[in-house]
Amino acid sequence: MGPLHYELSTGFADRAQQFLSLPQQFEEGKGMLIFKGRNEIRCFAMKGRNVVVKRFKANNRYKQWLSLFSMGKAKKSFLNGKKLSKLGINTPLPIGYVEMRRYGMVVQDYYACELTDWQPIVLGLIVQQPYDKLLASSFARFVAMLHEKGVLHKDLNSTNVLYRRSESGYDFQLIDINRMRFATENTPFSEKECFQNLTLFSNNDDMFHYFLCKYIESRGWSQALLEKALDIKAAHDKHWEYKQMLKRKYKR
Repeated sequence: MGPLHYELSTGFADRAQQFLSLPQQFEEGKGMLIFKGRNEIRCFAMKGRNVVVKRFKANNRYKQWLSLFSMGKAKKSFLNGKKLSKLGINTPLPIGYVEMRRYGMVVQDYYACELTDWQPIVLGLIVQQPYDKLLASSFARFVAMLHEKGVLHKDLNSTNVLYRRSESGYDFQLIDINRMRFATENTPFSEKECFQNLTLFSNNDDMFHYFLCKYIESRGWSQALLEKALDIKAAHDKHWEYKQMLKRKYKR
């Protein structure tokens, strides 16, 4: 394995040695385990803060080769987090990333950010019944603001947005931020691109329809666009179900 490549936020520059030991600490099972599956997430203490570190699944040979031409997930998360912060969009404080490389290719990478105690919106919009209408309308305004600022979270599902109650209603945080698109001033997102970004909710029920109405209202668009948004959602769900059918057939 070649040398480790890393970058740290300014306030954590003096913790380079501790940060570079993360791969070894994961191998030794140190830190508090939060999640273990495709990726692994552990919590560590750093400069008096609780820091969450996500170890992404190791790249196979094909993805290692691709990493010669594109950024790894951890580096993308770190840079995207800094972009979001500059835009005034809340995300847990980005702390840094470290990459394990071989012959210049990323074999495995780690992203670190500050621990958050905010809760995923799935709790108030899907698990809770009836759903929280104030949360749904607040979230619609939040997503409208994202799109107006030129931000598309490419995995905008109900577990990758966190929330907490505030005096004005609800505040939101974005997590799992390695897959994002940022528009330029001259190329804002189209209506279709925005509506496609809203299809990642797994459900298509009264809550989703209410959310869409509030989103369209927040954009200052005509409610006649609701049917267009629902058609895009239906096409997305049909395509997703077809892919799942093919996966099941392939496994058999």
